[in-house]
Formats: sequence, structure tokens, C-alpha cells
Amino acid sequence: MRWVNRYMWLFPFVVHAAYMTATIRFFPFHVGTDESLTNRWEFFAAEWISIVLFSNAALFFVLHKMPKFSDKTLSVPNKAYWLQSTETRAALIDKLQGLVETTLVLINIFLLGIYQLIYQTNVMVAAVKLPITVLLSAFVVLPVALTLANIISVRISLAKAKTK
Repeated sequence: MRWVNRYMWLFPFVVHAAYMTATIRFFPFHVGTDESLTNRWEFFAAEWISIVLFSNAALFFVLHKMPKFSDKTLSVPNKAYWLQSTETRAALIDKLQGLVETTLVLINIFLLGIYQLIYQTNVMVAAVKLPITVLLSAFVVLPVALTLANIISVRISLAKAKTK
């Protein structure tokens, strides 16, 4: 069942990609108020795709390279306990990978929310228009708050580990 959690981030990522593909053609020639050539919708689309791909690729890279991180690289509370044996190190890596997996899901929800905000601000008639309070609370504040809560929770659980 671990593989489901490992790749759950793909769901909001694919939804975002499909939604952007379906809506990008409705953007006006210029995105935002500046009518320079760099604010054309094609430049916006390329920049946005780069942001989404880079953030996902960076976290995915960390997720899969984490088991190979040296003990020096792993800076965690109660480090002596977590690195004392292969079993506790494996448990540490599992906790940290769970943190990265959750962050991947939440960052994709966050980026989808930001894209929706940009979309409904720039098009004349949005196919989907969410109230700004719903958009900001559900797609911006909530993912950021959950990410921070997850980081704090993992940090506390690592610090509370029993030393032998």
C-alpha cells in the first residue's frame, strides 16, 4: 500500500496539467496589466509549466535519493538514535519520505489554486470560477498550513523517539 502514498501526488499534478491544457487557450493575449512582449500568454504558460515541473522534479528527486543520503546529510532531532542501526535509519527515511510525499500532494494543490486564481483573474468568462475566499482558503492557506503542521508533527515525533 506504500506505493499508493508514494504516487498520490500524481493525481493533483495530472488534474492541474489537464485543467491548464483545457483553459490556457482562453487567456487573453497579454496576461496581467503589463502589455509588454514578455507578458504574452505563451510566456506565462512556459513560465508556469517550468515552475510546476521544477517544484515536482526537485521534490521527486529528494524523495528517491533520500535513502542514499549520507548520515552527515540527515540532520534531524535525536540524530544519534535514528542513525544507530539500519532499522532505525530505515524508519527515519520512511518518516522523511512520508513528509516529502505529503508535501508533493499539497504543493500541487497549492499550485493548482494559484493557477485558478491567475486564470479567473485574466479571462473574461471563466469556465470555473471559485469565490476568492474559497480559493484562497482551500487551495492556498489550507495546503500551506497542512504542510507546516506535517513538518512540525514529524519533527516532534523524531525528537520524542526513545533512546536505547
